Amino acid sequence: MSFTLSHYGLRYVRHLGRSVGDCDPGLLDRVRPLFRAYAHLTISEDDGGELEALLAGGFLERVPDDVDPGTVRTRYARNPLEHLTRVAFEYTTLCNLDCRHCRNGGLEAQTETHPEALRRVVDAAIPIGLTRFDFIGGEVTLFGKGWLDLVRYIRSQGGLHVSVLTSGWFLGETNFLAAGRRYADDGAYFRELRESGLTHVVFSLDGPEETHDEGRRTPGLYRRVLEGFSKVRAAGLVPRVSLVLGLGATGAAMYDWLAGVSSVLYGPVAERDYAVARLLDDDDNYVSNLVDVGTCEPLGRATGGIGAFTDEELRCRNFFRPRPSLRIKASGEVSLCPLVEAGDGYGNVHTRDVVDILNHLHEAFVYRLHAEKRVGEVRPFLDPGLFGSEPRHACGVRTALNMLGRAMEERGVAQDDHEAIRAINVEVAGKMGILPREIRNRAIGRPRPR
Repeated sequence: MSFTLSHYGLRYVRHLGRSVGDCDPGLLDRVRPLFRAYAHLTISEDDGGELEALLAGGFLERVPDDVDPGTVRTRYARNPLEHLTRVAFEYTTLCNLDCRHCRNGGLEAQTETHPEALRRVVDAAIPIGLTRFDFIGGEVTLFGKGWLDLVRYIRSQGGLHVSVLTSGWFLGETNFLAAGRRYADDGAYFRELRESGLTHVVFSLDGPEETHDEGRRTPGLYRRVLEGFSKVRAAGLVPRVSLVLGLGATGAAMYDWLAGVSSVLYGPVAERDYAVARLLDDDDNYVSNLVDVGTCEPLGRATGGIGAFTDEELRCRNFFRPRPSLRIKASGEVSLCPLVEAGDGYGNVHTRDVVDILNHLHEAFVYRLHAEKRVGEVRPFLDPGLFGSEPRHACGVRTALNMLGRAMEERGVAQDDHEAIRAINVEVAGKMGILPREIRNRAIGRPRPR
């Protein structure tokens, strides 16, 4: 029996190779077989047991002695981990707002209950060069109890960049509770974030002022966020933004809005195009287009329907060559897409070792569906009577197909079991917000009066 590098081992070797001059010589001696496996594709069993230790750590996997070298080269060339640059912890989906375009609107709210599992994710991520960690929600700052303990752990283990995405609900507040602790004002809160090791505070902006405040049902929030940039800087943190494009402004008006945000965030410049480029090209910002999967109140901008896209248009590389984020949901699910449950099914870090999950991403249904160009096989089972002209965006159709196909496979539903397929369609349409659905434990309300 021979050994070759696993997905995780390959990413580890490539990362270590870029910094070999700074490595502990003892570490290099222990992992030298990994470099041999990288150079020679496979290595044979040894008498000292060092390969067994690397196998147990998830760096190697067994292959037949007569494995085709071309197969190994192809596997190395298509490592699904190679483009990852960050880890996103969806620590909670609990939220104090009721945004009209919330992608979690059709799902039951969840919050992290196994923070020790996330520490194991950190332990696996940093050695392969993933030193950026983003906390997303929901509203982590309000409902993410214990999240700052994880921030401290990340920094203690070598994490370099730790950010939190927030609506900025606490800006201008006094004597408020955030994740179980009381703060005198937002300045005291920012100081606590910095002392805990946070580096960036990322505020959500969903279009120009009127659009943003109306969509979040919170008058004055947009202005408070822009004024909050200077408060973040004063506390020694870096302010950044999470932008949704396609709401409230298009064309020249959108560029004017983006240039205005850029001038407040970075400082004014004479050239509008430069101001916009600086904002959009800054990797510390989140920038996304509005994708209406059905949960948006009438906010959809894309046109189409379930039959408007070709199979190739519905195929998405992110399900088999993800970038930039490895996403861990509040349920513990490793997910490669933020839309509803489109990217679920790879494994759950609450019940399974994260390195083992990463080494077997290619076995997941959604991975195979897109890598093997099989999206069209699920289309006949999507019920047009339920979905009608919804969803109107390719990502929405893709979400429905992923969820439908995965449920059919995991439940062993036969292709001629029309009743079971119909039930899954109803379930998927409910989660996507296309059909009304009663949600339990949905901690969404209105912000308290100011």
